Amino acid sequence: EVFLGQQNDVELEYLTLEILNRFDPDFQLTLAPNGGAYAYAWSPEGDWLAYSDFDENKILQVYRASSDGRRIEQLTFHDADPGVIDILSWSPDSQTLAYATQAFLPSQYENGGWVGLISLSDSQVHSIHPESTPWKVLPVGSLDTIFFAAKDGYYLFDAISNEFIKIVEE
Repeated sequence: EVFLGQQNDVELEYLTLEILNRFDPDFQLTLAPNGGAYAYAWSPEGDWLAYSDFDENKILQVYRASSDGRRIEQLTFHDADPGVIDILSWSPDSQTLAYATQAFLPSQYENGGWVGLISLSDSQVHSIHPESTPWKVLPVGSLDTIFFAAKDGYYLFDAISNEFIKIVEE
């Protein structure tokens, strides 16, 4: 992660990513050219790096790049500000990617926080909107069950039945 300072057209810090190869000192791959690298995560096999970045309309999206940088794909196509994408988590089989958004700026407070699930086999994106704004999300074994930490407690979300279960109150 490389901090590039504040930018006039973006209210958040301006961050990009660089992938380096310890066996090839000349290899350097720069990702997130628009400065929105607030979250990133390697796939379990290390073949893909998922990351956030701004698109040409200054809206945060989720992308993935192959480890050699030859393939870069935009995975989400939000048409409005989703909030800050601050956590990315791969399923153990690398076929699904979860991402959490958080309302960080006053302009994002109305939407609160939510979680998106990206199915990489068919490029479908589904969103999960819990009653409380999540600030952390982790898969539990697979992305069929997702753990949320929110301001008012801890939840499990069952993606098959589409139900939230509050497990601990704050």
